[in-house]
Amino acid sequence: PADARIAIRGSAITGDGFDKATGRYEKRYFDTGRVSGHDIAIVSETYFAQAQALGYELRQNGTRMVELDVEDLQVLGAHRFLEDIVRNTKREGTTVMIYRSREALNLRGPNLIFDLQ
Repeated sequence: PADARIAIRGSAITGDGFDKATGRYEKRYFDTGRVSGHDIAIVSETYFAQAQALGYELRQNGTRMVELDVEDLQVLGAHRFLEDIVRNTKREGTTVMIYRSREALNLRGPNLIFDLQ
């Protein structure tokens, strides 16, 4: 939809892996010995409303969806987006979450939003 913005977040932005024990990005050399997926955000009130109407679980006080896989995104018509990212980056395990707003995404942590218009 016209209101959709794409962002990358997590260790791709911070350079560190997220340590669940401390709640901070502080694991050094996150990709050592493996290739991790990317954490991708779609910021779109339109997609958010569609996913909510389909019953997808909400998180972070109702401001984002759970991680969506290719099948989930196929229902929303956005599966090619994820397939293209995985094919071009060769990073399986890439996750996509839909956020209601840019503010909600910023609350989640460091991110870089792309203007694809």
